[in-house]
Amino acid sequence: MSTPQGQPVALIIPPEHVDHLRGWFTACIEGRREDAESEPEAEANAGRLAEAEAFEQLLGALTTYTIRPTSAVCDALANLARAIDRDNDYEATVREHEAVHGLLVQIEGVA
Repeated sequence: MSTPQGQPVALIIPPEHVDHLRGWFTACIEGRREDAESEPEAEANAGRLAEAEAFEQLLGALTTYTIRPTSAVCDALANLARAIDRDNDYEATVREHEAVHGLLVQIEGVA
């Protein structure tokens, strides 16, 4: 779904996803702020604080089920998705799942 940037978007968030998202968004906010505080002179602090603000907006969206998408919000969410995929070795998990389930589909019901 594409809307003009900054226009409110109604979100559909399954209840079972809210706690996971809240935990991730909160951890990201705290992490970005801690990074900025630990290196107050760092050039990256503007980006860190902007990303923390984007996660604040995402956190608020878990209550209102709406958000005004911005490039900062989209970038923060994309960075989080990549980090989760990397930390969980998502590509390997998908390959392994496809391999095992590919065999299961072929033999299930035959045995």
